[in-house]
Amino acid sequence: MKYQYITAFVILFLAGIFKSYAQTETQYSGWLALYHQQKIAGKWGFMFDTQYRTDNQFSQTSAYFFRPGITYEIIKNQSTGTGYMVFGSYEEENSSRIFYAENRIWEQYQIKAKIGKASLSNRLRFEQRFINTENGGFSQRLRYYIRSQIPLVRVDSSFKKGIYAALQNELFVNVQHQARASNSFLDQNRSYISFGYRFSKKIDVELGYQFVYSKDRDGNLRNNVFQLGIYTDF
Repeated sequence: MKYQYITAFVILFLAGIFKSYAQTETQYSGWLALYHQQKIAGKWGFMFDTQYRTDNQFSQTSAYFFRPGITYEIIKNQSTGTGYMVFGSYEEENSSRIFYAENRIWEQYQIKAKIGKASLSNRLRFEQRFINTENGGFSQRLRYYIRSQIPLVRVDSSFKKGIYAALQNELFVNVQHQARASNSFLDQNRSYISFGYRFSKKIDVELGYQFVYSKDRDGNLRNNVFQLGIYTDF
């Protein structure tokens, strides 16, 4: 079973790179991200993540979002969740930068596992998007995310402190009203590699590179993203 997980991970991680040959534009960006999880009571928890993004070779703000949610642990290592997101972005139109706000409702199902000393997380997320464009309206998108964190230090029972590497991939597909989104079934793919340091089981900080292939009404985009991420779990 573990080899099937590894094979699937490698295929998804490389998918974005192989697809890049069809790109029409290349960009360099910086993202700053915070991911937080908090136990509330019993099997209930709270999650929150936020990002600030730049584009145009790091020179200007491109987007930011806030995404709070509630989670519920079904059984050990399996959970579900739902929440809300507000996503603000800037787009170039007729030599001007126009701000757009998008609201989303989302639901997810997540499975965590261990392969040796590495951790593996699989997540399926379903989004209802209320998009503010000239073709505006309602659209739905499905996202599949897989991430592995590999400690680079000796680990006995659990990984408590030290350096690590992380690999992840996330695939986005439009499942309803594609014309109101990117006008394509394949919306985007994000392949990511990073190195980080675990200060304790509650705080990780990592720096990584993310290759984002995305479809757009006006063409395709290859975005080279350098990301600083902070992960907290209380």
